[in-house]
Amino acid sequence: MRPLLKSPMLLVMCFVIFMSSTVWAGLDPILEPHLRMFSLSGSLVGLVFLLISVTYAIASPFWGKLSDRVDDANKLLIAGFFMIAFVLLFLGPVPISGIPDDLLWLNIICLALLGIFVSLTVLPTYDMLLELAIEAGLQKCSSTYGLVSGIWGSMYAFGEFVGPSLSGFLMDSVGFQWCTTYMAIGCFSAGLLLFFIKIFEDIKEYGLTKLQMEERNPLLDADTQMKGFFGSYSI
Repeated sequence: MRPLLKSPMLLVMCFVIFMSSTVWAGLDPILEPHLRMFSLSGSLVGLVFLLISVTYAIASPFWGKLSDRVDDANKLLIAGFFMIAFVLLFLGPVPISGIPDDLLWLNIICLALLGIFVSLTVLPTYDMLLELAIEAGLQKCSSTYGLVSGIWGSMYAFGEFVGPSLSGFLMDSVGFQWCTTYMAIGCFSAGLLLFFIKIFEDIKEYGLTKLQMEERNPLLDADTQMKGFFGSYSI
């Protein structure tokens, strides 16, 4: 367990899981007050909330298959967080954009897209956390699975606690538009962090590959010279 806890990537993965659940749960206390301006009935408000869960459920199998096929799920997380940030800026919308905040169709589209892209940032995280534990030296056994499940569940639950608390406070302090803007900034920060980590890993891998090639080339050159030397004395 200690090698996993010492890994810097564990903190990154915990932040990613926390950020996904914070956005997902943070909409609950602020969405209904925001929808009051549209004078919707209680059943229609319930359908709007249902829309997010439906798109999440529909997109989850697709993202799950895609995460199994790609070599690096970091790319999916980066795309997911950037798209969530983009959608949240239109959901508010961000005050400096000049877009009216009373467009019901825009809110419905943004909520549907949020369900799709939040599922993209949630689904790959467990497998990535499990791979991180195995790379740290832990064995594939029930205790490792339990440890990974505990870390994942605790961070997701922590986000579900912080999300509604923080979004409710921001809703009362600065309003719905700035609240979603701050949520977008958080998601953009998570995507940017993963993006820089991906670039750093690619540069490191390229450097190791280049170093290995340089170590092999002198051996190949020496072998070629020896063949040429003995070949010159052949009868």
